[in-house]
Amino acid sequence: CDGLTEVALPDGIVSIGELAFGYCDSLTRITIPASVSYIAPNAFDSYNLVVSVYPDSPALEYCLKNDVPHVVLQKA
Repeated sequence: CDGLTEVALPDGIVSIGELAFGYCDSLTRITIPASVSYIAPNAFDSYNLVVSVYPDSPALEYCLKNDVPHVVLQKA
């Protein structure tokens, strides 16, 4: 994923696997749809990453539990 800076996952994705975005050092922003119900530990391995999540979503819970920098989007 060299050179990849932003990712917007499509609605309908339900899980993000272990190190799915590991070693993507240039990745700075990822948007996770509300459809994602599971994110594996260490799915992200970037210190510059900010995750965009929806309120009351498992992705928000993941970010809070794992101290992942995030922004909360308005409900679609």
